[in-house]
Amino acid sequence: MPERLKNTAQNRLILTSLGILLIFILGLLVVISAYPLLLAPEIPDLPKGTPYPTDTATITLTPTVTLTPTVIRTRRPTMTPTVTQTPTKTPTPTRTPLPLGPPTLTPAQPLANANLYKLQDWSPEQADYLVAMMEGYPNTLAQHTPGVLTAAYHQAFGYARTALEEALLRFPDAPQAPRWRWQLALTLARLGEAQAGEAYAALIAQALNASDAQIEELSTWFSANEPQLKLSQHKLPAIPGSLSAWLVEISGNGSAFIAIKETSGGYIPVVLTSAFDFVNQPKYEAIVSDLTGDGVVEVVIFPEQPGVGARLEAPLVFSLLEEAPEALPFNPAALPLELGSEFAIRWQVIANADKGSDLLFSTSIFPACPVEVRLVYRWNGEEFAPVNQDFQLKPNPGTLATCRHTVEHAANAWGAAVTADLMAALEKDWPPAADEQGKPFPSDAGDEWRYRLGISYALAGEAEQAKATLQELIASPDVADSHWRQLAQRFLAAYNSPDDLYHACTQAEFCDPRQALSLLVAAMSPQDYPAALSRLWQAGVAQRSAGYYDFDGDEIKESWFTVRHRPGEKLELWILLPFRDGVKAFFIDTVDTSLPALSNYTEGENPPIVLVNNASPFQVHRLPNSRQPYLIRPSLPRFYPNRFQQGVDAARQALFTSVKPAQVLRQLQDLQTYPGLLCRATWSCDEYEYLLGLAAELAKQPKIAIEAYLYLWRNYSRSPYTTMARLKLEGGGIPPTATLTVTLAASATPTVSGTPPSITPTATPTPTGLIPTATATVSATPATPYPMPNPTATYPSYP
Repeated sequence: MPERLKNTAQNRLILTSLGILLIFILGLLVVISAYPLLLAPEIPDLPKGTPYPTDTATITLTPTVTLTPTVIRTRRPTMTPTVTQTPTKTPTPTRTPLPLGPPTLTPAQPLANANLYKLQDWSPEQADYLVAMMEGYPNTLAQHTPGVLTAAYHQAFGYARTALEEALLRFPDAPQAPRWRWQLALTLARLGEAQAGEAYAALIAQALNASDAQIEELSTWFSANEPQLKLSQHKLPAIPGSLSAWLVEISGNGSAFIAIKETSGGYIPVVLTSAFDFVNQPKYEAIVSDLTGDGVVEVVIFPEQPGVGARLEAPLVFSLLEEAPEALPFNPAALPLELGSEFAIRWQVIANADKGSDLLFSTSIFPACPVEVRLVYRWNGEEFAPVNQDFQLKPNPGTLATCRHTVEHAANAWGAAVTADLMAALEKDWPPAADEQGKPFPSDAGDEWRYRLGISYALAGEAEQAKATLQELIASPDVADSHWRQLAQRFLAAYNSPDDLYHACTQAEFCDPRQALSLLVAAMSPQDYPAALSRLWQAGVAQRSAGYYDFDGDEIKESWFTVRHRPGEKLELWILLPFRDGVKAFFIDTVDTSLPALSNYTEGENPPIVLVNNASPFQVHRLPNSRQPYLIRPSLPRFYPNRFQQGVDAARQALFTSVKPAQVLRQLQDLQTYPGLLCRATWSCDEYEYLLGLAAELAKQPKIAIEAYLYLWRNYSRSPYTTMARLKLEGGGIPPTATLTVTLAASATPTVSGTPPSITPTATPTPTGLIPTATATVSATPATPYPMPNPTATYPSYP
């Protein structure tokens, strides 16, 4: 019985569901059938007159040969309201779109037969058109951030540079040539090329010597020719051999400084610096003063803001006595200097006690524990050497605890003498009540501070001050059994004379053996150099190995040695270099073996770049007179040099500097043999092929030129060099093949009878080789609207 009841309930559920479904279907049918009568929009009354018969529409697709698909729509006459706009003010300025230049060429493929082409008779007008196309090319590139011009945007002006250099090579006296020269100078500046300064200097000298501009009104003349940059000028005191002298700065996106001397033969420009950067837009300043005491002013040029990091670089100081001024050197041990914090650059000239002029740098760093920095440099006849380095602490009582980080940086970057001065200034107030987290300092923090101060004095060469500081700590520690008191006793037991510093330092905490070793060598005279290794051994520097190598390329070998300062530490490689006033020691790197392999990076370079175990490159330079050595650590290229690209760059330079085109052509053809067309693997031969074609064209080798241009056209259809090559060729091209896709989109439009007629499209064949555009033609009564098909011609994208 229960099983029967269960089956009955299931049957009722099924029947109920079927009934609901049937009712839903019937309702849907009723809605569909009632739509034309109840829901359709009201049909307007037909105009009175002769009734028009209702015909059946026949649609015929008639292909029309056009380059652009055209869609024809038939619309019923409607009343169109007239909208009167009210002018309003827009407070937000809109971004001006970048100019796109002339229209680009229609995409096409070259014909297979090269004999169907010949070279155009090139004219200045065609060259000018090509320049305009290439200058507009960067503005066609997609921008990741609208309105922000990236480095890739500015580098895209490299094609315009090629077009401009070619135009000036072919037609140097054309009416467009003056404008081309201005465009080329700006293009070089966009690319960040050093030649930009030379280009502007040549334009200025030409205008002054031709009396097209006056030196006093040079800025106005420059603005009329180059509105994107600004020229400012400053008259200089008289320079021997010149009637007058001026300093000119061209600024706006980086800058170039040009010294102009007026002589009896005309104006002579000399480019001091050229550092344009349209992306970062750095700013530079200049100071004019006699810093060398020769009666002639020098020009000091420096950036307003430091570069990457917190490193102070030496400014550029130029003497104007030479025809080709070079930057005067700074002491390499003094600059660059790691300041360790962001800083503002402030250079100025101050008078010294000898009635001369010094160069002063001043800034403030470490806001939590401010340090005022004053660095004074003076010309000694050979270099700008530091005469005073003053680091003044201006601590804030609320952030006094952070000053220990400043002291740590000073010990690592500024030297022991500066570290000792900073620690001495804080000795009476140290330690503060708590650190940055509010935790109290250890009870013997004051003893630690005095111990480290004594060690800093010792490493600065102030032996007496070091002993006095440590003896005071031993006599009156803050904590009777202080660990730092015991370390001070141990250090003083080993430190009886300056020669004992290294030995004592290797046994002491917070004592850097490297600084101690350098101090020992700095105390030697040039006569001590032959026995330098023996003297170091006597002072406790136990060398694991030693040898000789020509580090500076003067054909005289200098000493090197390895040493391990403390047990468990790595071996270190050091070199010793003599000079006129003494001996200097340089730490090179840590090594894994006591016999490091030393080798030159390249042969013939002087001074050589020396490698340690095929790594750790360094280079020894010397000052001219004193032969004082200093170390440069160059960055080696991460990849092997691209011999092919180097050859292309050299050929390009030769071609646009009036070297015979036939010689450049042979130079480019030789690259096919050695090192080979390495660009084929990366599909980057477009520049090479264009230069090959251009060199052949100028060398009166049309067949080679046409073959190079056609190869470029076939293989690099997207490259701007292809556009440049196509303009050189006279001959047709094959347009892209069109694919016709007809899409019929019928829209419901009410008719008089209420029943839309059926549509029967009739397609006609497409002629071969033509580009069809489908145009729908409807034959029907005008008063009876019918659905209109919307044919669409779709073309494949051209590569």
